[in-house]
Amino acid sequence: MEYLIKCLPTIASCYPNCGILIAGDFNRLQITRLRNNFQLKQMVHFPTRGRRTLDLILTNISEYYQDPIERPPFGLSDHASIELQPQERAHVKQATITIKERDLRPSKCQKNGHLFGSCGCVHHDLRLRNVRRKGLAPGTDYNNRT
Repeated sequence: MEYLIKCLPTIASCYPNCGILIAGDFNRLQITRLRNNFQLKQMVHFPTRGRRTLDLILTNISEYYQDPIERPPFGLSDHASIELQPQERAHVKQATITIKERDLRPSKCQKNGHLFGSCGCVHHDLRLRNVRRKGLAPGTDYNNRT
């Protein structure tokens, strides 16, 4: 028990907010200090040997697991086996990504041409043509694609 109490703070400092799960035959071991220091919950609530609960599962992430299931002893053991299964994950709908692209059909370019009228300067005229061809200018038609 002292080994766990010494090691767990080191692990928790290296991996903040980590999940802790300790399982085993605790026999007459006092687990109160371990449970309190690391906010661990005892998950096994049925006898695992005779009328006593000796085999425990201690964790700080119990909400991610279903209640343990009692199974028959394994091999020559006189202790019940314990099955622990994770909770089923909720199916989260993936976010839809919208891509805006410029409609480059000639009819659409002519329709929006008044927004990019020429000022008579070749340099500005070329820049505006480039914006019309590639950019997303306000007031122009776009196609949404998901």
